[in-house]
Amino acid sequence: MLVQGLYPERLKFSLIKPIYKSGDKSSPSNYRPISLLPVFSKIFEKVIHKRLFDHLNNNVILNEHHYGFRSEVSTENASCYY
Repeated sequence: MLVQGLYPERLKFSLIKPIYKSGDKSSPSNYRPISLLPVFSKIFEKVIHKRLFDHLNNNVILNEHHYGFRSEVSTENASCYY
């Protein structure tokens, strides 16, 4: 799959379940959708994320001042530069 760049159609589907938040149970706006994905899709997503992030880090593609969603950096790092 990785070499060909193809993702199986069967894994592109999810089961959507409404989860009750609060308020009137008959109002659709009081529910939030939760997507239940196949287990293999979740594992595959983690593999791709790791490979992509490793590639970006190893090849110094990300800007050094990019702090969001990166390990070992935080908003404290960002505040030191400004």
